[in-house]
Amino acid sequence: MELAEVAGVGPNLANRIRLSRSLEKAKKRWDHMQQKQIQLLTIQDPLYPGEFTVIPKAPLVFYYRGCLKENSVGVGIVGTTRCTEYGKRVAVHAAETFAQHHIPVISGLDKGIQAYAHTACVNANGYSVAVVGGGVDAKQTKEVQVLIEKILDKGALLSSHPPGTPVHPHHVYQRNFLLSLWSSKLLVIEAGEKSSVLNTVEQARKINREIWAVPHQIYSSEGIGTNQLLAQGASLFLDPRPMISSHFMSSCTPISIPAPAMPVPNLVTESCSSFTFLERDIIENLRFAPLSIDELAKQLRKQHAEIIETVSLLELEGVVRIKLNQWVELVS
Repeated sequence: MELAEVAGVGPNLANRIRLSRSLEKAKKRWDHMQQKQIQLLTIQDPLYPGEFTVIPKAPLVFYYRGCLKENSVGVGIVGTTRCTEYGKRVAVHAAETFAQHHIPVISGLDKGIQAYAHTACVNANGYSVAVVGGGVDAKQTKEVQVLIEKILDKGALLSSHPPGTPVHPHHVYQRNFLLSLWSSKLLVIEAGEKSSVLNTVEQARKINREIWAVPHQIYSSEGIGTNQLLAQGASLFLDPRPMISSHFMSSCTPISIPAPAMPVPNLVTESCSSFTFLERDIIENLRFAPLSIDELAKQLRKQHAEIIETVSLLELEGVVRIKLNQWVELVS
């Protein structure tokens, strides 16, 4: 059966798909990733945290620079950009302590609390993961770029956005989700009443992360949010040691694993003049509405790994799009 004969596809979409089979765009992206030393972390990778597979919105694919370690999930540290001296001291003390206990420090790249946390972790010879709201190759300020280079010496820069995606304000919520995703516990050092930091807390709660908050004076504008979190039941942070349980210690002690090389896959060198039977079946099943990976596996009676691999190839070719909640849709 010809592709154009598949119900819901038609000659126009079929022609666009055929034109995309050269994979020229995918090859250019792959070459760019190699040049920039950007690597892929897929759900089939041993370094992909197993717990993410049961979290509905966890991305199937991450992009990263640097070195990911086994058990990279750590403690997230967040707070305001215009932090107080008190907040800075707490961030530095906490990050240093976690680093000394081999616990990864997870944060963004904003100035203030996040920058102080990364810097303290790096200076203490710890392992730091920076989550970014754009591609890991996105242009940054000179100050941020200096911090990135320090982090990459032993740690990693991480994103779910493909290379070439610029940093943009509307990416902040996705970045906050990823930050909470990679944090077994989230430490909130300073947050105003309507701080965007509280969005990270909200997303962390939805995936059952522990929330810890630093107490502030009741008249401190920088501490209104953290005091409210404490009133709502967040754990009281007075010292880093209570956050370091024996279970968490054992699960987060990093084991150095060299970042795998990125060989150019066969898909960019082999002829792709026609779809496989499975690719056609997936396209046909998506003609009416998006479907989840689970639904595709059930309907086609295939293993999840096979569906994920095939869908990922189709996405590289621009035929389908994998949404954040692991639903797959045809590109119109």
